[in-house]
Formats: sequence, C-alpha cells, structure tokens
Amino acid sequence: MCLEDALKKSKLIQNIQNDSIYGKLVNDILDEAEVGVHKTQHNLRKRQGWIFITSPDGTTPYHRDQESAHYFHIQGKKTFWLWRVSDRKVVTQEENEFFHGVYGLSKTKYQEACMDNAFEFHIQPGDGVFFPYTAPHMVQSGNEEFSISFSVTHMTDEDFAIRRVYKINQLLRKLGIAPRDQGESRVVDSLKLALH
Repeated sequence: MCLEDALKKSKLIQNIQNDSIYGKLVNDILDEAEVGVHKTQHNLRKRQGWIFITSPDGTTPYHRDQESAHYFHIQGKKTFWLWRVSDRKVVTQEENEFFHGVYGLSKTKYQEACMDNAFEFHIQPGDGVFFPYTAPHMVQSGNEEFSISFSVTHMTDEDFAIRRVYKINQLLRKLGIAPRDQGESRVVDSLKLALH
C-alpha cells in the first residue's frame, strides 16, 4: 500500500497551526520543547500541527517526513516502528541526497531485512513519540476502534543546514563527484554551506 492509499482510509487535518485555538497549542508545545533542546538545536521554525483520525487496522506505510515531530496519542492503540536516519543499512547516503534534493520519497524503500534495526513502540492514549528529523517510520493501528492522534512538527537551523549539505552533495554527484556524507566532517560540511 502506498502512502496516498493509506491516507484515503484515514482523515488528516493539516495546518491546524493556523487555527486560533490549535495554533496556540502548537506554539505552546514547541516553545516548551525549544527550551529543552536549545543546547544542540536552535530556532524551532516551520511550526505545523496535524490531527490524524485513522480507521481500525489502518496502516501508514514506511516513509519519511521533512521535519521532526512530537506525536501525541489520544484514542485507540497503535504500533510505531522508527529507524535511525543515521543507520546507513536503512537510509543510504544517496537516498538522503535524493530525499533532500528533490523532497521525494521514490528512493525511500521499506526493507524487511532492516526490521531488526527498528525501535518498536506500542502506544495507547496518553503516550507520545518523538520522531527525529527525517527519521523513517511506519505505523499500524489497532483493530478495535478508530485512533486519533495529534502531532506538532518543526525544523531547526541545524535541520536546514543538513538539508542544504545533502542538496549540495546531490549536485556534486550529478557532476560526477562522490561527495563525503553529511556529518562525516564538520569542516567539509561548513565549507559546503559557505560556498552554497
């Protein structure tokens, strides 16, 4: 099942940050999160909110999002599988370059062999899960009832820098140059950002 088919069986209410009540909630949550991450992450921006209403046995296929997410579960049960984006057995350098370069998922492929690398979370009302920036994940709803969840997403200055380095790497690869992976060298990453 592709992501588009999964969304047809569920209801996604997006951009709730534009609502006067939900917008305040989105910002209150992210303002509090920003206090906790300020030593390593700066300027939580591109703030968005989402409400998911999912049918029993609903599945969200393996995919990646373009931001970090704080996920709060309200009703029903779900199982989440979450992978580290830094695990090169799961997410290759070339996939990252494509994902960030064209914001596309066509190279993001589920691999059964990588299930052992996943973190598995069984959640119920009142639980939450944090999704690091662009971390691959998939979701299975319980079979008893509809599930309802709420998510707030954001990007940081560091996330935008990571995205830019991967975009530069994609351009270098198109020119026939095999670039160093993002994160291998702060010096090389800084040079790429300074030249872009």
